[in-house]
Formats: sequence, structure tokens, C-alpha cells
Amino acid sequence: MLILRWTLKLFIASGYHPPLASNCPKKRFLYNIYMVVVISFIWTFVATLIFDAIYNVGNQNDLCENIGVTITTFITSLKMLNLAVKRKTIESLLNILEHGPFMPVDAKDKKIFTKFEKQVEKLTILYTVQIMSYVACTLVVTAINFKYQKLPHRVWLPFDCTSSWLLYSLIVLHQIISITVTCIAIIVSDTLFAGLLLHICCQFELLEHRLKNIEGDKIGKLKRCARHHKLIYSYSKKVNDLFSAIMCLQFVASASGMCFNLYRMTQVKVGSQTIDALIYILCGLVQSFFFCWHGDIAKSKSLEIPNIIFHSNWPVMSKDAKRILLIIMTRSLIPVQITSAYVLPMDLESFKGLIKAIYSAYNMLQQTK
Repeated sequence: MLILRWTLKLFIASGYHPPLASNCPKKRFLYNIYMVVVISFIWTFVATLIFDAIYNVGNQNDLCENIGVTITTFITSLKMLNLAVKRKTIESLLNILEHGPFMPVDAKDKKIFTKFEKQVEKLTILYTVQIMSYVACTLVVTAINFKYQKLPHRVWLPFDCTSSWLLYSLIVLHQIISITVTCIAIIVSDTLFAGLLLHICCQFELLEHRLKNIEGDKIGKLKRCARHHKLIYSYSKKVNDLFSAIMCLQFVASASGMCFNLYRMTQVKVGSQTIDALIYILCGLVQSFFFCWHGDIAKSKSLEIPNIIFHSNWPVMSKDAKRILLIIMTRSLIPVQITSAYVLPMDLESFKGLIKAIYSAYNMLQQTK
């Protein structure tokens, strides 16, 4: 059974992950060339954005045009670099879901597993449509502005790209490809995070089903349930280790960008700049909510286990069976918690705190004008 297949396909398309089943040296060589080309596109784009901020930005309006896309592209590039370095860990996490107690063993288990995998696929497709709509809008705006030789995004270049139509066309093509790869990278990193958390929820639901249907060799089955519960916590820790550091960077960058754009909205008249700032804030909030929502779901699902045990037929079980149930309940007192930098929990309470922090920073900026 292939886990997170759509996310993996996009991961391969992003140039950061070679196909798992590719054993042909020729195919591997061609993919390595593709990887170098794609990474060159995205990092040269990041460099031109950063150099624009250093050399060309001279006032607030210039900074406003630069900061949003620069932060987004730079953070996304770092996220993908992190995933590329840890791709063996990702393969290991996906492999774990296909073996041992994590795999379904009966018809009901398969139904639960299929339900969550379909949910992940739908989420990935919807998220892809949402993110790639930005690429479509960029293409439309670029086509409209093509005759005016206006680039999709302002960048620093060591030459005048408007000196010839061929040169201008090549720079536009470079930016469009870079934007497309960046959007694919956003989809991969975000849906991989959400997909793994949804599969953690899937494992808790499988465990719930198994605890509700303890028959025959109760001690043996309860021991398997206790082992499964322990492995889910171990798996959750590995997922947290994979994303914790990069999520901290993501939150700090998103909060800083949203604070800046919120302040910017109060300094300019209603117009295109205000709309750009509002779109950036809304996108930042949606992305932060996306992470916190799935973190909160995993946390809530882990807290349901004690209730399942309490409402089971535990009074008629033997002392040994009750001890095993007690071990599971004791472990459940500490919920599965995905954290940013191992400090900030990624749940809905943290999302509320993020909104309060942004508003507080905005008030502080207003008072220091």
C-alpha cells in the first residue's frame, strides 16, 4: 500500500527526492541533472530577491514589494533543504506505516486506514489547487504586463533585462519556473506534515477499534495494543523531530511578515498595496492555522484513549488485563504533542496566541510612530 502517494509524486517533481523505485543508473543520472537544474532555479531566484532587498530597496514601498515573496521563497527553500537532508528519515516513517501493528489486520482496520488515506489525498489535491492558483494568477498578470516589460517580481540583476526582448523573456521564464517550483515545495512540505499527523490519528483510531474488540486471548491482544500505543508515541516523536526546528523558523518568519504587513496597511491609502498586504496576512494566517489545526487533531485523538478504555468492559477483566489497561491509560495522560522548537505546542491555543502576539506587536509599532 502506497502511503501519501500524491505528496511523494510532488516531492519527486520538486527535484529534492529521487524516485524510490528507480534502480536504473541512467534514470538516476538524468534525475540528478534535473535536480541540479531545479535547485539552481530556485536558489538563484532567492539570491536575486535578497540582493534586491540589500541594494535596491530604498523606502517602505520598495520593501513592501520585496519582503513578502523573499521571506516565503527563502523559508520554503530552507524547508525543502531540511526535507532533502532528512529524506531517509521520511522514507523510514512511511515504511513504518506499512509494517507491524500499524498495518490493518481485518476488514474494519482496512476501512479506517483507507478512510484516512483518502482524506490525505483530498487534502493534498485541494491544497495543490489552492497554491497553484497563485501560479495561474502570476501567469495572467505577467501576460498582461509583458508588453510593458514588467517582471512578475522585482529582483536585483547585474544587467538591464529590458535591453532586449530575448533577455527579458528569459528572466520572466526563470521567475515563472522558480515560482512554480516554490509553490510545489510549499505543497510538499505542508501536506507531508499534515499527512503524517493524520496517519497518527489513523493509528489511534485503529487502536480504539482494537481495544473495543478484545476477544479470545485477551491478555495477548491487550499486550499487542499496549505495544502499538507505545509505538505510536515513538512514531510521533520522530515526526516531531523531523519538523520541529523548521516549524519554529516558519512561525517566526510568518509572524514577522504579518506584523509588518499589518502595520503597512495602516500607513498607506486603500489601493493595490493594501490588497497585497491583506492577501499576505490572510495567507500567513491560513498556513499557520493549517499547521496548528492538524497538530490539535493529533493531540485530541491521543486524549480519547482513556475514555475508550473507561467505557470498555474492563470491570470483568482479570487483574493482569486491568494492569495492561492501566499502563495504556497512564501513558495517555501525556498527549501526543507536536511542538515548534520543542517549546511551542502546535495547537489551536498556540494559534490564538500567535494572533494576540501579532496584534500586540502592531499596537507597539503604532505607539512608537
